[in-house]
Amino acid sequence: DRNKVQTEGVRFNPKKSKTFFEVISTPAMVTNPPTTTEVDIVNGCAVMISKRVFDRIGLIDERFFLICEESDFCLRARRAGFRCGVITEALVWHKGSQSFRRSGLRVQRYYDARNLLLLIAKHGRLPEPRRGRLRTLVAYLKYAYARWEHEADAGCRDAAEAVLEGVHDAILRRFGPHRRAPRAGLTLLR
Repeated sequence: DRNKVQTEGVRFNPKKSKTFFEVISTPAMVTNPPTTTEVDIVNGCAVMISKRVFDRIGLIDERFFLICEESDFCLRARRAGFRCGVITEALVWHKGSQSFRRSGLRVQRYYDARNLLLLIAKHGRLPEPRRGRLRTLVAYLKYAYARWEHEADAGCRDAAEAVLEGVHDAILRRFGPHRRAPRAGLTLLR
């Protein structure tokens, strides 16, 4: 649908939300000059970034490797005084992610569980109105458990195990590309 915005910006970890990424509705409209809706995070599939941002905050944090890297970048940029926004005029047509399915994909579950905890650790002290640290940690644990349970109930044991590996590696601060290795703490998480 040419008139539907498929990827909108989000507010990160809002105080009264059930999610970590609350979608900020951006109506599709053409205005002159284009209108921008300010958000905390924009999706990385199509972004325009000023060189000044890179000069001030550096490049993408390689610890994320995959998933949440643009979220961290946007939050760092905002902390440095820059603004993030979604232009209400459709500029890019994106067919949608072909990399990930909704369920059963080990790599997505691993990086999602691991990198969300890293993102929370890096940006848990954003100005209000945000959840406090304890509430954020409890919300994360509920989220990770729900992801694990969803995959296990769907019969995707490998993806369920990947959620546990992601939580385990985040706690032990193992970042970058995933490494297949024994993880003694998984028994406790199970």
